[in-house]
Amino acid sequence: MVIHCRLRAAALLVEWMVASPVYATAPPVGNPQIPTSEVDSRKSSVSPRPNPDAAGIYHAGDGVTEPKLISSVVPEFSDKARKRKLSGSIILQLVVAVDGHVEKVQVIKSAADNFTSKKDRAAAHTLDQKAIDAVSQYRFQPGIFEGKPVPTETPVKMNFQMF
Repeated sequence: MVIHCRLRAAALLVEWMVASPVYATAPPVGNPQIPTSEVDSRKSSVSPRPNPDAAGIYHAGDGVTEPKLISSVVPEFSDKARKRKLSGSIILQLVVAVDGHVEKVQVIKSAADNFTSKKDRAAAHTLDQKAIDAVSQYRFQPGIFEGKPVPTETPVKMNFQMF
């Protein structure tokens, strides 16, 4: 999923990643479409994850459908990042509960990872929190396994870009 938004002097790009590490762009609402050849070429290098895992969380594939985004919130560009004119990508891992709400959001790749300056890193970390705040408000149709909704883990990528 990709969402393009203008935030004063900034833009935001959100991609819903599927079948880690494969991800694709798609309309803001609905299920991402991935060319079959791209999925097939990467399947061999990705080992399947157990369904459910030890924590009772499911993973797309192997009979589990991906959650489908039905409502999203555009994150704000932080004042610190805007003042320093920073751009960056953030990868979040979240669990979509059986009722479609988001649970257990964590940063997998921080916007600060690409900066060496202490001030830039501190400002970039503020984008991480803005991304967490936004995805925590997303709503999904939950992942389905054997006809029933199941808690499903899914990654989300956000790109904050200054113009």
